Amino acid sequence: MTICLGAICQDYKTIVVAADRLITSYYPPIEFEHGTPKIENITNSFVALTAGSATEHTELFQMTKSRVFGKASPQVQDIINAVKDSFVGLRMKGAEEKYFKPKGLTIEEYYKNIRLLPVELAITYDRILEKASLNIDILIAGIDSTGAHIYQISDPGISDCFDAIGYGAIGSGYLHAAQNFIFNNYLPIYSLEGCLYVVYESKRVSEKSPGVGEATDMAIITKNSTRTVDDKIMKVLCDLYTKKMNERKPILDEAEQALKEVLTEGDSDA
Repeated sequence: MTICLGAICQDYKTIVVAADRLITSYYPPIEFEHGTPKIENITNSFVALTAGSATEHTELFQMTKSRVFGKASPQVQDIINAVKDSFVGLRMKGAEEKYFKPKGLTIEEYYKNIRLLPVELAITYDRILEKASLNIDILIAGIDSTGAHIYQISDPGISDCFDAIGYGAIGSGYLHAAQNFIFNNYLPIYSLEGCLYVVYESKRVSEKSPGVGEATDMAIITKNSTRTVDDKIMKVLCDLYTKKMNERKPILDEAEQALKEVLTEGDSDA
């Protein structure tokens, strides 16, 4: 229950990302705005954003960073493969701790002795491993020597590339955000300024979805760095969005009056 989104701009030279800060728990049911941004630096020019479990990503990103540590200029596939390997590793670790260790088994021992197990038991354990999940979606955004990239990684550890359309979103508000990108005819050739506004507007629009918080964090990613969008820029974006929303009311008032006149004429003719 959240919104994390990103868009490529300046002809694949820059990326803008945004996220809320709302944390949602079902057991027990609770929602609160957390003080830590959901935008996590993997390298200087790659970030990760997560939707779903509020805790699973911590160990996952620690593992990911250790896998790419020491690489001078990691490419997008280095990052994606590191995240996917960490994702699958944690998914299997969770299944092992929950279902296998209480029986005195490890997954390695299970596969080593699978032929000795009754068929029904082997099928049961295989289904457990197939259904094991981390319950998180991850948005990876970054720039390497080939340009800007946006990927989504989700259970059971698969990735989808959004480079062609130039934007991606995850979380409960993703549909509202995606529709706003479509409404704006968004393309990766947009200027940085245009991208900043559309990403901000898409985040604000997504707040109509349950589970999306009002706080907003944004960052700009270039080939060599990632910088947080400061309060001054955020205020300009907020003012522009407020102005656009306020301008819709006169249009609605005008439409109401014009249609009222037409409808009244129709009633008179009848």
